Amino acid sequence: MAFSVPLSAAPLQAGTLPALKTRHFSSAGPTARIYTMARLYLLHGDLMLDLCAFERTPAPESYITFAAGGSRPHFFQLRLAPQEALLSLCPQGRALALYGPPAGQALDAPVPARYAGSDEQGWYWAAGVRIPAAVLATAGIAVQGGAGFQAALFKHQGNAVGASVPFADYSAPTFSQFGRFIFDA
Repeated sequence: MAFSVPLSAAPLQAGTLPALKTRHFSSAGPTARIYTMARLYLLHGDLMLDLCAFERTPAPESYITFAAGGSRPHFFQLRLAPQEALLSLCPQGRALALYGPPAGQALDAPVPARYAGSDEQGWYWAAGVRIPAAVLATAGIAVQGGAGFQAALFKHQGNAVGASVPFADYSAPTFSQFGRFIFDA
């Protein structure tokens, strides 16, 4: 079943959108299973992402990755840490680099709108990020109602990885294993 991504002519509140969550984990333990979510929608051809990790004081090696691609031989990878954001374009046939520097061609990273707080689920750090239409086009993602693409959400801390879809090898997930997404018509 595909994850539905709304199209909007006006900005939307993240809390009103469906949440993509990390539900599959490479290991057990409290630091390995940090609840993380992404909320996304399309606004005037740009992908609006809201990424959130439920941890009060993130470790230096704590970060969130969202990766997506379509019909072209590349996908984009956004890596978000509490103090930095990195955006790159990666070949689809290559495993996603979850450890070390992002693989592929570095792109100008969007400036995230960072925030933190707490709610009924606990303390969190988060950021809203706009992925430009040009990046989506380069990754082969058609920005129109009914168009589909593949994506995955990851949360990393040390050697532990959480993901929105299961992977045979969490140290080297591949594009072919990403989940299916579709823009609302």
